[in-house]
Amino acid sequence: MWGAYSFGSAQYQIFKYHSKQRKENENLIKKLGEVNTNDFYELKEFDEYGFFSLKGVFLKVEKVKKDSITFSFVDAGDSREISQTRIEHLYKMFKETFQQVTFSRQQLQDAINSNFQIEQKDRKELIVNNKKYCINNIETYFMTHITLSGANGYGEHYLHVGLKNTGWAADLISIQSVGGDIAFETTIPKHLPSTLYENAPGFEISGTVKNGNDFKIRFTVRDTIGRTQTYQVEGNCKSPDDRTLVRLK
Repeated sequence: MWGAYSFGSAQYQIFKYHSKQRKENENLIKKLGEVNTNDFYELKEFDEYGFFSLKGVFLKVEKVKKDSITFSFVDAGDSREISQTRIEHLYKMFKETFQQVTFSRQQLQDAINSNFQIEQKDRKELIVNNKKYCINNIETYFMTHITLSGANGYGEHYLHVGLKNTGWAADLISIQSVGGDIAFETTIPKHLPSTLYENAPGFEISGTVKNGNDFKIRFTVRDTIGRTQTYQVEGNCKSPDDRTLVRLK
């Protein structure tokens, strides 16, 4: 009985892992289709044995054509010290000196898919200066940037989503439920200063889900020059590790 339970639990964990990877991959493909010149593509570097590491290397979008995109190749140094603010500052200081590279949209999509390929033979990496890379993430900088903080509470009907702003300062101006009857405890407007460090305090959206534990929330922030962004976070009150956050616009 125990063996069957353990096997079932392991299979479920594998299923959840692949489902999460598939969602992440779909989100990156979507971002590629909505490319703009403030996008930074974080790269993973592969060594000769097929193992990867994050090196603080980015592609910053410069020119967008129908079938190709030209980037600045930005080496920001030690990945442990990387922050949005540092990358923005580095880019503005040295943008005239960065190497320019151009890739087709198909090459970029292949490099996104390669991030999720286990077998080395199935990968189609980007080649820059004789080094192999895949695309690990795509983020839009020079703006507010909201992420999950990991500080998520959980319990029956108890909503507690931990978030942080690693970009420009902003105000939280609206929260609404688009899935589940939720009594929110978070008050608005709420100022969201930029949190530059991993352990810096963030903010939370909390409340009570009245008709179960599943929730889907949309919230809007407005930055210091009046631009707005809308995000969606969804999950289950009792499963803090399974929550997803996407920027809708």
